[in-house]
Amino acid sequence: MLIGHAQAQTQLATLLAQGRFPHALILHGPRGIGKRLLAQTLATRLICGPAQAEPEEDMFGTSPAQPQTGEGGPLAPNTASPQYAQLQAGSCPDYHVMELEEGKKSIGIKQVQALLEILLRSADTARVVIVDSLDDLTAEAANTILKTLEEPRPGIYFLLVCHQLSAVLPTIRSRCRLLRLAPLSVQETEQVLKSIGEDPALASLAAGSPGSVSGDAAKAMQQAVQAIGSGTQPPLNSPAVIPALMQYLAAQPPSLATANAYAKLADLRRRQQAINLPLALTNQTALAIAHVHTHAD
Repeated sequence: MLIGHAQAQTQLATLLAQGRFPHALILHGPRGIGKRLLAQTLATRLICGPAQAEPEEDMFGTSPAQPQTGEGGPLAPNTASPQYAQLQAGSCPDYHVMELEEGKKSIGIKQVQALLEILLRSADTARVVIVDSLDDLTAEAANTILKTLEEPRPGIYFLLVCHQLSAVLPTIRSRCRLLRLAPLSVQETEQVLKSIGEDPALASLAAGSPGSVSGDAAKAMQQAVQAIGSGTQPPLNSPAVIPALMQYLAAQPPSLATANAYAKLADLRRRQQAINLPLALTNQTALAIAHVHTHAD
């Protein structure tokens, strides 16, 4: 269930209703705020069509058979469509996700070419490709996707997830509609964490990014906390560094210096989210801010 991004959902629903939805859309913003989930929600709406209105009862108090409505929201799909059942079963031939394969560090050209070959086949319904994420594409893979975006085929939609927009080829950006997603509110973050069985209290560390303190990210954060506590530098490319530093400082005896460092880290994280600062550079700055308060001092 998608929580948050109400304005973005309304904007996308308006484009769909007006028949102006682009063939390629870049969903960009900080990690862990639900970009992939929004892409999946949008893909379902594109493939299945809009939710059908509930029929009014006739004079006898009965209603004709009608498609069921979705779960609500501007992007609610037609849950009575055959494709909806296929999507729920993970067997819809019109839905494709391109992401990092197990053991790989990037999405290579062969992976892209294999998907594009599938898309050459004809289809009677809309087809959607989610790329999660553009940040993981090799240069060759990105250029191959660019060629497809330059000559879009009717009925095929690309939903491109992106964490660092400045790193995306300008030529790809110019051929896509851009939609920036902001971090969630504290209340939305707590709601997300609660819905996935995580402690809502972690919202104070999440900074509107529940994905940064849950699942694999939670494990990475604890590993980073352990590294910091033992005087070892955590990986600079890890999005868990700032949350781990904040968690580590929060566990220290209270002092003005610790409180100031915590506040500086929180502000740094907000700025990183606002303008997509490079992760490694941001983490280096964060470690410098907190250095005097760690075991590494």
